[in-house]
Amino acid sequence: MISSDVPNAFAVAGGGQESIVVTEGLLEALEADELEAVVAHELAHLKNRDANLMTVAWLLPTIPYYLAVVAFYVLYGLFRLFGHGFGSRSRSGNGDGRGLAVAIVVIVVCAVVTLTVSAMFWAASVLFYRILSRQREYAADRAAATITGSPAALANALETIDGAMPDLPDRDLRKLDGGAEALYLAPLESRAFGSKELVSTEIFPDTHPSTDERIEQLRQLSADSGTRHGPEP
Repeated sequence: MISSDVPNAFAVAGGGQESIVVTEGLLEALEADELEAVVAHELAHLKNRDANLMTVAWLLPTIPYYLAVVAFYVLYGLFRLFGHGFGSRSRSGNGDGRGLAVAIVVIVVCAVVTLTVSAMFWAASVLFYRILSRQREYAADRAAATITGSPAALANALETIDGAMPDLPDRDLRKLDGGAEALYLAPLESRAFGSKELVSTEIFPDTHPSTDERIEQLRQLSADSGTRHGPEP
């Protein structure tokens, strides 16, 4: 349990240990059956090894992102050199100047190719990461409903948390996991991989399905369960 007013919970795994983290705000906001459903949701993440899966998936866009940054600064540094007259000196007509010019062209071409490929792979990796995250949330919701036998309890918990999250800061939670928000019960307001402009939801989906969609599916599970078991005698 951590001291935070943000009502949230998440699963972490590493070093042979697995843990579920809940906030004080979550304990205060939920009823006992709702809290049980939230813990079941996070247990499902651990049982399905989602913590390990999403950590690996998190690395996919991270590596090409930093490769693209390195390539960008290589190009930036070369253009700065050209801007200070380095290019004119390299075209002095001697062999060393021509060799240096060829080397610079090769470096520029390699940097441009690296930047382009890295940017494309980064975009594809972010899209994959977010789609995978959404699917794992749906799976954990269904598992929690099965474990507790009460899909409505998790639906009520999500509804309560969704109403409280916009009013509370989440930076304290972001510091705990380095930004991998995929295993949070509810998504954090701040965005992973940079600014909202860099990872626009018009191109990339959120890491979590909308709360309304999750609640609707849980309500449907509850209705289906009631239909199968029939009315109480």
